[in-house]
Amino acid sequence: MLTLQQSLASFLKVDRSRHTNRGYHNILGRMVTAIGPDRDIALVSYDDLADYVLRLRDAVSPATLVQYVQVIHVFFNWCVRIRYLDFSPASAVTVRRPPSDPTEEKSMPPDVYLKVLNYFKQRKSPRDLAIFLFIAYTGCRVGAVASLTIKHLELDERGAWVIEKGWQIYHVRYSRETAQALTAWLKVRPSCDHDFVFVDERKTRRGHPPLQSNGVSSIIHRATAKLSESEADIFYGHSMRHLITDDLRDLGEDPHTIQDYLGHHHVTTTLKYLKQKRKNPKVLAATDRLAEFRRQRENGDDEHDPSGKIIYLDDAG
Repeated sequence: MLTLQQSLASFLKVDRSRHTNRGYHNILGRMVTAIGPDRDIALVSYDDLADYVLRLRDAVSPATLVQYVQVIHVFFNWCVRIRYLDFSPASAVTVRRPPSDPTEEKSMPPDVYLKVLNYFKQRKSPRDLAIFLFIAYTGCRVGAVASLTIKHLELDERGAWVIEKGWQIYHVRYSRETAQALTAWLKVRPSCDHDFVFVDERKTRRGHPPLQSNGVSSIIHRATAKLSESEADIFYGHSMRHLITDDLRDLGEDPHTIQDYLGHHHVTTTLKYLKQKRKNPKVLAATDRLAEFRRQRENGDDEHDPSGKIIYLDDAG
């Protein structure tokens, strides 16, 4: 008999990033505890999972619930692939994805961006300024920044090869100011036995280890928290990825260019970024024209139609 706990232990042996496996462990460990670690995995049923998800509704947010169910699907589909199971008991387990809040600010506002940029310049921290500018102009996720190596930097061409989630490799570009900041950091970067660009400035017995993803993210988070007057003004590094999308859209760049800029595998992902706060300014003008048209019609004012009649589109061809 193969237990649920044993199956999870095997699942966590798959070669993934530590961050991903940590997330899987936390989410699936909770499920294993609820259903029973010693439960025969072949006896886990749809009802077991449906009851567990039902209890989760009162414990986590709707968005988190969707994430939990997605991970449960990943786990049981893996169990099917390696023949622990003949079919996935989670295949029919679904939850509705909550609508995104259009008023939620995902992009770092331009005024906050300027404050944070000036903050890093005034602090005279070459590493943190280089990290901030690199994210600000490439839109890289923090994992890609943490994995950046000197070998893959092209300072003269203002480019770099980065590794994004899913081991996707793509080329990024950045500004001259960013190249200067990177050069300034590399001049004072501590000597290390590895090639990673960004390192932890605190020395350990093994020297200066590479800066991890959470360390990169916390640099941006701490700066915005220090400068903010409210909780709404605190941001992480990913907010600058959304800011780049907004700025490129406002510059009139087409979705496929933005797709390549952000390293999205599918343009549909890019379109999700572009649609999140989309407002067509022409709609307000059209609303005003509609209101004026109806006001004239209500008042019997036919100035909008020299013939004194409203010409309907069907009749006008």
